[in-house]
Amino acid sequence: MAILLVTVPTLIIGYFVETEGRSALLQEKRNKLYSVAGLLEQALNDEYDLAASLPRDQRLALISEKLYPAAEIITSTFPGVGAGYYHRELDGIVTYSPRARYGNKTGTRISEDHPGRHVMATGEPEVGWGSQVRGNIMNAMIPVRRNGEVIGYIWANELTDDIDRQALAMDVKIIAVIALGILFSLLIIIVFSRHFSRDIGAIKSGLSDLSHDLNTHLPMMKGEMGEISDSVNALAQTLREMKTLNELIIESAADGVIA
Repeated sequence: MAILLVTVPTLIIGYFVETEGRSALLQEKRNKLYSVAGLLEQALNDEYDLAASLPRDQRLALISEKLYPAAEIITSTFPGVGAGYYHRELDGIVTYSPRARYGNKTGTRISEDHPGRHVMATGEPEVGWGSQVRGNIMNAMIPVRRNGEVIGYIWANELTDDIDRQALAMDVKIIAVIALGILFSLLIIIVFSRHFSRDIGAIKSGLSDLSHDLNTHLPMMKGEMGEISDSVNALAQTLREMKTLNELIIESAADGVIA
C-alpha cells in the first residue's frame, strides 16, 4: 500500500509535467518559427514587383537573387529551420533557405491543398503540420501584404523528426527524474519499514517475556516506538513495586499471626 501511495501520485504528476512540457515545447517552436517568418517579412521591400515584364522563370530568378542574401543570413541563425518566400502572382517559391539544401525548390508550385494557399486566401497567419515541400514539418506561415492585397506568403518550418527528438530528450529527462524519485522513496520506505518492524518485534518479544518476568526491560527506542517502550518499562517498574509492596504486606501479616 505504501508503495502505491508513493508511485501512483508520482506517475500522475509525471504525466502532467510531460504533457505541459511538450505543450510548452510546441509553443516555443511556434513562437520561434513565427519570429523567423517575421524577420523575413521585415527584410522584404518591393522585390515582388521587380521586372514585371519578364517571363515567369526569369522574373522568379531575378527576385530570388535579390532576396536570398538576407534570407540566408536569417536562417543561418536558426539551425534546423527552413524558410522562404512564395509569390502569389507567379505561383512559385521565390527562395527556400538554406539555399545549399533547398535552392532547387525555387519556382516550385505548391499543391492546391497546401495550407499556404489558405493563408493567401484568408490573409491570416497559420501553423500547418504534415507532409509539404520539405517533408513532414511544422510550418508557420504569414501572409505578405502590400497596399491591402495579399501578394504571397512567408514561411518558416522545422522537421517534425527534429521536434520529436527534442521532445523525446525532454521525456527521457522527466522519466529519469521520476524513476529516481520513486526509487529514493521506495528506499526510504524499505529502511523505515525494516526499522519499524524491528522495533515492533522487540516490543512484542519484551511483552511476551514481561508476562512471566517483571524484571524484563525493553530496549531504548526512538520516536513513537520509544514512547511505547518507555511506557511499558514504566508500567513494569510500577508492577514490580506493587509486587514488592504486596510481598512486604504479606510478610508483615505472617509475622503478626506468628506473634
